[in-house]
Amino acid sequence: MAIDFQVLGKPQSDNALLVRIKTGQSIHRLLFDCGEGCLDEVDFSEVREIDHVFFSHLHMDHVAGFDRYFRCNYDRPGKPNSFWGPKGTDEILQNRFRGFLWNLHEGMKGHCLVHTIASEQIVCRRYELAETYARPHSQETQATSDLLLDHTSYQVRPLFLNHGTTSIGYIVHEKDRTNIDIERLRGLGLQPGPWLKHLRVDGEPDFELGPEAGGMRLGELAEKVLVTTPGDSVAYLTDFIANDEEIDILAKKLQGCRHLICESQYLSEDRELAVKNYHLTATESAKIAARAQVDDLILIHISTRYAESQWRGALQEAKAIFPKARFATHWQ
Repeated sequence: MAIDFQVLGKPQSDNALLVRIKTGQSIHRLLFDCGEGCLDEVDFSEVREIDHVFFSHLHMDHVAGFDRYFRCNYDRPGKPNSFWGPKGTDEILQNRFRGFLWNLHEGMKGHCLVHTIASEQIVCRRYELAETYARPHSQETQATSDLLLDHTSYQVRPLFLNHGTTSIGYIVHEKDRTNIDIERLRGLGLQPGPWLKHLRVDGEPDFELGPEAGGMRLGELAEKVLVTTPGDSVAYLTDFIANDEEIDILAKKLQGCRHLICESQYLSEDRELAVKNYHLTATESAKIAARAQVDDLILIHISTRYAESQWRGALQEAKAIFPKARFATHWQ
């Protein structure tokens, strides 16, 4: 599996999600939300390697652990801190950047890129450590589409959800992987070598590869030995409400996604509270997973109102609708 993920935080405490996309040559790390204590489970060296931080929204239980991230990364000159979130993200994060005394920063380099996602456009602003993050610099503005981030190895798509304010869900898709089947190659009487680099780049199908390829043309050999593996995918949805019609719409957008990490704040018996506070019940989370036909549902973000025996009952409610529902491994 080229995507793996780690649910951060404990039951009935702040939760977040760390996603790793492994290409074979590198690992890309994406963090979704940053609740209190969540990054305590992640080594300092790995926090330093996080490429992007995506906020669903900026309620305190989703941003209270930000200082831990920022303390690790405010001064990394080789990689900008890249943040994404709904309206108000730029203002709130600048307040976090500025919430410290900066008098020993001379000679340090680092900057933050804050992407504010609205339904019509995404506005990016840059904040510089050398200026103690005092003022925003306009970086770029782009129209909002269903593709938020298009990396060579993966894509991130947004889902706009209703939490009484905008809460953004995110879908991460690893791009399809194309590899050379060495056994097929040897079955043709050919040996691996540097010449195979021609197969990994676009080229003319009629290009003659040379004696190493037995005189075959690029298109002919590619058809025989290249194998495409569909990319993996994971979705992170938290803090929102959805009626039955909205669940159908959401499920269609999640079609083809393998793993769903979804909030399950309330038991079904407390649906009235769920509606009042713009949250899902375990039953509703399971309905989304079942209608989207995902492979895996992991429930997070359980209310503190329940005793342990009760919140574990949320899993049974979900399993009654979606049998492959589960908690994170370290919750079991």
